[in-house]
Amino acid sequence: MSDSAKKAAPAKGDKKSPIMPIMMGVVILLILAIAAKVFLGGSKADAKGVKKPVEVGVTMPLEEFLVNLNGASDHYLKTTIALGLKKGLTEEQAKEHIPAMRDAILSVLQTKTLKDLSDPKEREALKDDVKSRVNKEVPEEPVVKVYFTAFATQ
Repeated sequence: MSDSAKKAAPAKGDKKSPIMPIMMGVVILLILAIAAKVFLGGSKADAKGVKKPVEVGVTMPLEEFLVNLNGASDHYLKTTIALGLKKGLTEEQAKEHIPAMRDAILSVLQTKTLKDLSDPKEREALKDDVKSRVNKEVPEEPVVKVYFTAFATQ
């Protein structure tokens, strides 16, 4: 065979197969996917640490609140609130703590200005403030949700 014939016909061992780079790519992608799941997706141990939301049981309506708003003596808030109690807690058990609950709610409401209460987002934040303050003052953190059943400012 001449030299030009040897160069034209490649040897069987020199033939490169595209399968090997493709397989390496697939393996690398699988490793990256598993690593992403572990580091970004969390694990079962992380899922156990997440608090399950407490279900609302009985709803306890409270008497009307009438408070002067902060910053001006001629503006006031008139509202009626109902508290969603944690499941398993009866209204009778919660009634023992109504004075402490009302005091906590009044202390939160009196810190608000007319401008604070004019914004719907601030009213939602007020619900969270009321819930936190009542749960801080009353044992067993009974309040799960706060409902405004009437809300008027002047």
